[in-house]
Amino acid sequence: MLPSEGRAVGTVVDFYFKPETNYVDALCVRTRLHGDLALPATGISSISKDAITIPNAQVLLKALPPFPKGENLLSHKVTGERGADLGTVGDVLIGFRPPVLWIAGFEVTKGRHSNKVLDADDVMEY
Repeated sequence: MLPSEGRAVGTVVDFYFKPETNYVDALCVRTRLHGDLALPATGISSISKDAITIPNAQVLLKALPPFPKGENLLSHKVTGERGADLGTVGDVLIGFRPPVLWIAGFEVTKGRHSNKVLDADDVMEY
């Protein structure tokens, strides 16, 4: 959302992260005119339930980061240190404290009714 213009510029469809640190480098924003653009975490003014606010459209970049996308984490098997099957990643939880975005946790599903949240700091490797 561009508050100065009162309009939406696109829809967040994914994010790019650095696996070694859980740092979210940028959000992937799908626009009607320019396709997918990168919104660096440092370009975000605020995040609310219904909108991400940016200062201007110039913070959106055509060059996409060379990092994996968050969608690659979904449905991945989660295994404990001793090899126990903990389930699969159903959703990824993102934290935001301006100007930093990070992977805060994972919703892990095992079976039909078992959902639990795994803190991202507990993950040893992807």
